[in-house]
Amino acid sequence: MKLGSFAAARTLIYKRLDESANKDLFDYIKENFDLNDIEVRSAIAQAKQSKDGFIAGRDNLSDVIKDLNEDLADLQKELVKIQALKSTDKRKKKVKQIKRKIFRLKHKISRKEKSMGDEIVFGGKHLLKKLGRLHNDKIKNADDIIKTKDEYVINRLGSMYLLGEANQKGNRFFDFDLINNKIIYKPFKGKKIEIGYAKRNGFDAASLQELIDNKQISITISMNEKQICLIYDEAIVNGYAINEAERRKEIKKAQEGVFTKEEKTAIAKEIYANYYKELHNRQMMNKISNRYLGIDINPEYIGYSIIDLNEDNTYNIIKGGCYDLSALCKKTGKASDSDIAKKRNNKRKYERSQAVCDIFRMMKHYKVGSFVMEDLNFKNSSEIKEFNRKTKNIWDREKLTTQIKKKCTEGGYQFIEVNPVYSSFIGNFTNKVFDPVGASIEINRRGATKYLKGFFYPDIDLSTVRAAVMMCKKCHTDVELIRDKSWKELYTIFNKFRYRWGVQVGKPRTLSLKTYKSRVRVLEYNVSNFNSH
Repeated sequence: MKLGSFAAARTLIYKRLDESANKDLFDYIKENFDLNDIEVRSAIAQAKQSKDGFIAGRDNLSDVIKDLNEDLADLQKELVKIQALKSTDKRKKKVKQIKRKIFRLKHKISRKEKSMGDEIVFGGKHLLKKLGRLHNDKIKNADDIIKTKDEYVINRLGSMYLLGEANQKGNRFFDFDLINNKIIYKPFKGKKIEIGYAKRNGFDAASLQELIDNKQISITISMNEKQICLIYDEAIVNGYAINEAERRKEIKKAQEGVFTKEEKTAIAKEIYANYYKELHNRQMMNKISNRYLGIDINPEYIGYSIIDLNEDNTYNIIKGGCYDLSALCKKTGKASDSDIAKKRNNKRKYERSQAVCDIFRMMKHYKVGSFVMEDLNFKNSSEIKEFNRKTKNIWDREKLTTQIKKKCTEGGYQFIEVNPVYSSFIGNFTNKVFDPVGASIEINRRGATKYLKGFFYPDIDLSTVRAAVMMCKKCHTDVELIRDKSWKELYTIFNKFRYRWGVQVGKPRTLSLKTYKSRVRVLEYNVSNFNSH
């Protein structure tokens, strides 16, 4: 395997990425690292991917620093106001607390600003730092140095990334026999290495093999000494992709004899629209196009609802429920690197993925056409340690979103993301049901009406007013304060009170996800209770 040569070439290309289109650099890499054209192009593609990921991470870090600086400015303003008050024991205590927060925040900002100057380390930044610390006492740490260095070298090699080509039966460096669970690697002429693999549940080997044999799909390979990954377009395998070659031919034929740029553009747009319309019809085959499933996700619960959107833009609730993972989110009382903590983390990730699989089985059963979820790219930082632990350490948001998008692609479902602002508050006020379920109904409604002007917030109807009045009485608030208020204004009034419905509201039917060993409760609610206050 050319893994060492490929890793060295990728590192060099990364450092000289601005020159990646330079033929001299291309030829130099081919000659000095013993790689062919496709392997060099693959190394360039992987280096660009690494750079894009690094830049995205740095941009995200920049946004975090900006938010922290805003929090720091707010704390400093608050400190000035309190210091201007008359000196009391209570004031002194408050000043001390704020100063402590400011000190911690400044230290946090300083660390993050320092890391902004760091460059990518292919072997792992933490391993490199650890190796540096161990070298301070080479005699005492001799065994640890060897062990850490070996781990660093293996990590630095990374994976070999070989771009696929549809006209080369998937990939020119591999022969695929997926029916018999075999892949044959051909690094150079006369050399063949047979790689066997275990069969994966739900993997349609026959369909993928047929597409490979017919030169209709490219298979990009990522592999190292331990594993091999096949990367391909799930939409093509499941019949939910546009045939680009066929579309280009149709456009070229339709544009024959047309000379003006405007007419050519109009023809291309019309053909594009027809292809997308045909794709949409194919995706909605055996599905109900006006039926939506929406979810509300938080670290401990996944609330879901299924609704039908009517012609007058009202909706009917078909089903609603919740997956309760709170039992898997409790503290173990052990260090994060302990075997018990690792086992709990793996268990939680697995059961959360099983909950998503169960949701998509439900979508198939109810013939749902579109999947709606909240946009999870938001600032999730707080002074409350437990909040930060749940949102940052045990939530796996990116993994969950990736799994959902993959399932939507496989099943031909429309994927819709919406802004979740005030969704939980509105869901609790418009439906008498457990908080994540009510929020999922509001998120679902937003997804169903996303492309309709003026439907981001629901109308404040009589039932909502009654709920607000009841909340006023409960919180000992003047009812006159809610007269002619918007949702944003109502949220400002009630945000400091407990407005969320509890898990037992609506008297759910409680089941287990697959078996009781999963430790995940499935709560199913009676939809007749949802709109009653």
